[in-house]
Amino acid sequence: MWRTATEVELATVAWVGWYNNTRLHGELGDIPPVEFELNALTAAAAGGPAGRAGGPSHHSPYGLAVLGPAAPTSTLLTVKTK
Repeated sequence: MWRTATEVELATVAWVGWYNNTRLHGELGDIPPVEFELNALTAAAAGGPAGRAGGPSHHSPYGLAVLGPAAPTSTLLTVKTK
């Protein structure tokens, strides 16, 4: 149980980081989603096939253009308290 809004925000950021960067996704060959997208981008840049579905995932909340070094690594959650 979290005691403050800050604890909720930090737990949420940690979960989103795990969900996007660490968890193994069965439909993507048991690799993390971010790894799949980076592999697809690398293959597309080299002129190869871009992924099993014919292209990189378009489900990234930040779009594929920001998957470089400047890409955000977490999402902030604002919790309003009474």
